[in-house]
Amino acid sequence: MNKRIIFSVFALLLLSEYTSAQLKVTSDGKVAVATTTPLSLAKLTVGSNSFNNSLYNMGTYSHIDGFHSTVGVGVYGYGHNTLKPSPCLSIGVMGVGASSAGGTEYGVLGLISGSMNGAGVLGTKSPRGWNVPGRYAGFFYGDTYVDGSLTTDEVITPSDMNLKENVSLLSDRKGDVLDNIMNMNVITYNYKYISPSESEGLPGIEDNKELSLGLKEAETDARKRAAQKHFGLSAQELQTIYPELVRKGQDGNLGVNYIELVPILIRSIQELKAELDEVKGKDDAMRRASSNAMEVASIATSDAILEKAKLFQNTPNPFSSQTQIHFTLPDDAKSAYIYIFDMTGKMQKQIAVNSSMESVTINGYELSAGIYLYSLVVNGQEVDTKRMILSK
Repeated sequence: MNKRIIFSVFALLLLSEYTSAQLKVTSDGKVAVATTTPLSLAKLTVGSNSFNNSLYNMGTYSHIDGFHSTVGVGVYGYGHNTLKPSPCLSIGVMGVGASSAGGTEYGVLGLISGSMNGAGVLGTKSPRGWNVPGRYAGFFYGDTYVDGSLTTDEVITPSDMNLKENVSLLSDRKGDVLDNIMNMNVITYNYKYISPSESEGLPGIEDNKELSLGLKEAETDARKRAAQKHFGLSAQELQTIYPELVRKGQDGNLGVNYIELVPILIRSIQELKAELDEVKGKDDAMRRASSNAMEVASIATSDAILEKAKLFQNTPNPFSSQTQIHFTLPDDAKSAYIYIFDMTGKMQKQIAVNSSMESVTINGYELSAGIYLYSLVVNGQEVDTKRMILSK
């Protein structure tokens, strides 16, 4: 009997010593678990602390070293609701950021500080998604839904040929892409207002000031979105033209993949350009044929005019005081001139003439004594050139 009492006392002492090593409560009420040095800025410290920043005020600080483990988990939340009546809500980790003194609020803050692949926030429906191929602020495996505006500098869709198979040209597909585009009706619309107040799924929301304020803000945002005008296509109509661009969501509603509509628009522009080039080619051929015909007709007409135009020798020649240059012009001559040049080729006089005139008079005082050439030019073409002599 005495041995049992001694053994029990020894066991209690051993347990007390072990518990003391695993749990410590300081005089100011802070608690440390699995460490003997509670973090001064946290109410509850779990694991050896290595965080010393007085700017933080933490409820719980958890530090896990995974030196001898495959996975090191700082905080693990698992929500499992076995309540049969609907609705029931299971939350693994819930964060609410509230600040009444200004600053910034975060419900959940995720940060990667090492040099290995990973994500600040990882969303996945299976452990397969734990393998993150790079370093990202956020990484999601599976469908991701955003209710509201999504602001980003650019949207990148994986398009490396190494990722693709069964590749074919859209131009090889039956049907005219441009005609399909013309069959798409662009519409304007507003989204129906749907209240986000599903408070029955979150018990006690009325008693929580932060959650109540968040719900009111969500209501305001929902009303603003419902009042906003949008431009787009009817998913049901597009489904009859390009069913590959229409997806049925988990809520049963149809959605449109507008990003993949861009290559189809590019192809329609290519088809339009080809049609315009074909029309332009035909127009150029017609213009060239018409221009050639007009040129031939113009040459024929010009030759006929030149045959009718005549230039005669001036009389008297030589002359000293005055001489006359005679000529004949057809009525259809558009322009005609008498040009007088000296023997160096420098033009001395230009006289406009027409079909109603028979001659022009040249006075001796207008020129210096010497030998001159005079020409009749009709419609820009030379009819004839003759020589005259002025003596004084």
